[in-house]
Amino acid sequence: MTGRRNELLEQCETPPGFEAWMDHFLQLRTGENITHQEIVAFCSLYSIRMLPIEVSAILAMDRAASSTISEIMKEDNASTG
Repeated sequence: MTGRRNELLEQCETPPGFEAWMDHFLQLRTGENITHQEIVAFCSLYSIRMLPIEVSAILAMDRAASSTISEIMKEDNASTG
């Protein structure tokens, strides 16, 4: 979102077997929190069936990304303010 690379966001590696979930997450992540409605639309558009655990995982990844981005923004504001 900031246009800058941050090591906190680059430390994460996708565990084996979770690549599809990460691919779906990255396609859904637009900078705003992912909603259930967006997941339903995404699945409909691409003819994907997600299990509840997959939806929960994507939403958890979204919360983690939002939290990390928030921390980065706070650090940036503290260093420039």
